[in-house]
Amino acid sequence: MPRINRQEVLDILKKLIENIESTEIILVEGIKDVKAIRKLGFKGRIEVCLHQKTTLTDISTLVGGRGNKVVILTDFDQEGNNLNDRLSRLILSTGAIVNVGFRIFFGKALTSVGIREIEGIDNLID
Repeated sequence: MPRINRQEVLDILKKLIENIESTEIILVEGIKDVKAIRKLGFKGRIEVCLHQKTTLTDISTLVGGRGNKVVILTDFDQEGNNLNDRLSRLILSTGAIVNVGFRIFFGKALTSVGIREIEGIDNLID
């Protein structure tokens, strides 16, 4: 399999972001993650899930609900994967749809160049 370079990964990530429906909500861990996703061109709604005063249940209620579509982009390390699992269960329980496939493709692209944190996208852009 040919080795993929950083620019190709950046192009893939931008293309994936372009294909998110405008009504989908992206859920990230922190403010730096929001900035990184914005740099990829996403103009839609992004929510941060790790606020000091907000519980995961509060976040799932905020983004969840029948018919809502959510993309969870927590980091691709053990802690981020565990957080993704908990958020997915909570959000699904509200009747919302979690776009699991997007996370898988996004994660494979990002980790192919050794980046596991969403905010690490900045390293591809700068």
